Amino acid sequence: MTSFLRCQMKECFFDRPKVLAAMDAATRAVLTQFGAYVRTDARHSMPYRLKRSAPGQPPSSHNGTLRDNIFFAFDPAAHSVVIGPVPLGKGTAPGVLEHGGWAQVKSKRKHRVVGRSGEIRIGGRKSKTTRTVILHDNTRVQVTFGKLDTGAQADRANLLNEQIYGPDRVRMVWVEPRPYMEPVRQKEMGMLDRLWKNSLAAA
Repeated sequence: MTSFLRCQMKECFFDRPKVLAAMDAATRAVLTQFGAYVRTDARHSMPYRLKRSAPGQPPSSHNGTLRDNIFFAFDPAAHSVVIGPVPLGKGTAPGVLEHGGWAQVKSKRKHRVVGRSGEIRIGGRKSKTTRTVILHDNTRVQVTFGKLDTGAQADRANLLNEQIYGPDRVRMVWVEPRPYMEPVRQKEMGMLDRLWKNSLAAA
């Protein structure tokens, strides 16, 4: 089965004495192979790229965090193998990406101060310091930046910053599902049947 690992990793890997004592060699071999296949397929389904994947497709791997934290381990309650990502801190990204749902997103808002760079204007004439910025509603605008020499400029920059990124520093967004575990499980179920048949034939 595929799931999100909740056991203590050091106790649940298939080479641990507690796990070795809980099952016969044939069962351990089958579950280990199946876990390894599904984990590898799930990791390979996430391409390394900056672009977001389309809903319904496996997520992109921007920095490898989710992809590199998919493991498989023994489930003592079900006497089976559990395959999936370990919890990533307090985040809910693994489950939300698989099933869809609400996720907390930090705003890119910055507090602008005198002496630093900040927003000068949204739209208007372009200059060397004008660049495209994605607003909090996902529309794109041209924003010009510059050094803030006065308190009035800093105050204006903070107002423009709020217009760009929204009033809240943390907001909730709905994420469409991008499953990466269940499609692999379904794909490899036939292989699991073959592994069991081979183990029985060898017994």
